[in-house]
Amino acid sequence: MNIILKCFLIFLLTGNVCFSQGIESIPKIKLEPKKLVVLYDMEYKPDSTNLDAIYTEPLLLQIANNQSKFISYWIEYRDSLYNACENLQQLDELKNNPLKKPPHTSIRYIILKDYVEKRITHHEMILPDMFRYQEPLESFDWQITDEKKKWLKYTLQKATTEFGGRKWEAWFAPEIPISDGPYKFNGLPGLIVIARDTRDHYVFKMRSIYVPEDNSYIEMYKNMRYVDTDKKGFVRAYKNFRQDIFERARNAGLNSPEIFQVIAENLRKDNNPIELIFD
Repeated sequence: MNIILKCFLIFLLTGNVCFSQGIESIPKIKLEPKKLVVLYDMEYKPDSTNLDAIYTEPLLLQIANNQSKFISYWIEYRDSLYNACENLQQLDELKNNPLKKPPHTSIRYIILKDYVEKRITHHEMILPDMFRYQEPLESFDWQITDEKKKWLKYTLQKATTEFGGRKWEAWFAPEIPISDGPYKFNGLPGLIVIARDTRDHYVFKMRSIYVPEDNSYIEMYKNMRYVDTDKKGFVRAYKNFRQDIFERARNAGLNSPEIFQVIAENLRKDNNPIELIFD
């Protein structure tokens, strides 16, 4: 079974991301040195018809002077393991060792914020392509309140906004003077430590924050070929993928009723994206 088919199966049956795993695909381009790394836990409910099904994902916000990157912790961890392999034999041993192989992730996006150009670049795989679109950085109309609370060792202040068809609450730390946060959120006078939509379908909570000691850089894939589009074009491509998914399965030789049933069930459960409206 070739790697494209494996990736296709993983995406169809589990909703997980799968990039090409050849050692030649891992090289990255260095952007800026990291000055802070924030680890968030995201609790989310992808199925609006079953709100008791709650999933948790660790995500990283890597912050530099002029940029930040928000990405699945497991993708970064997997890439670091692959980059440590010195040859294809070590890579194969790693991929075939279930004790070392990182879990798959359902987080398919990478969010890059550029503070100088004042833009957000959203990267996300829609098989077989990696799509990319841009949005203005200053797209959040925050209402800052006087409400405060303690979290970890920080005193947080509450702000509210509407984004992507949801009402959001954010709790930011004025003592961490960085106007950034999880996902696409930014624009407050302090790091966003907690962000939640008011129905608790998506909740981000900071677990830890630290200064890197290894002089590491924010990096992006060097040889990735992107499909550049706008936000509406990305949504259209995603809807087309979902509509064509059974035909794609047939073309890949996946014709059994059992596989079609699993695909249909995964599509049914994947009905509650973080952004409900794409303006």
